Amino acid sequence: MQKKLLLLCLSLVGLGLLYLAGIIPRKLREQAQRQERTKSLPAFQFLKLDRTTFSSAQLSAAQASVIIYFNPDCEHCQYEARAIRDSLHRFAEVNVLLISDEPIARLQAFAKEYDLANQPNIHILYDGERKFKVLFGTSLVPSIFIYNRQQQLVKQFKGETKIEAILKYL
Repeated sequence: MQKKLLLLCLSLVGLGLLYLAGIIPRKLREQAQRQERTKSLPAFQFLKLDRTTFSSAQLSAAQASVIIYFNPDCEHCQYEARAIRDSLHRFAEVNVLLISDEPIARLQAFAKEYDLANQPNIHILYDGERKFKVLFGTSLVPSIFIYNRQQQLVKQFKGETKIEAILKYL
């Protein structure tokens, strides 16, 4: 009986190791593909709050871009929005995109609450088809991607990030 139990345990451990041996390389390949995909600003298309389309082609080519994936209920995302609002003058020459898959009505309320709705270089975008995760390789909020004027990735942050750290890379 003990031999059978030991054999069963060893078999399960062996199967587990075989499973991990297949999973780990695949995960590493997927991570490398995501990193490669975001080296240059991926082409994207999301909806603005007025339900018109906004694409990566509409970004001002003469400006760096900060892309923030967020959720209006996330306290860290709210911190980022307040910090951007309080430093608008420092972002005047930067494309700032706040992207979320929350309903447009919630995004409109968020934009109003943080006085971001009528800023010419700030775009709050709706990801109704949940493409952000595929394009940028993350669904963690907040996730921040900073691209230079040549649309090359300069820095990526995951989680709440101080404005000074963001501005350092612009």
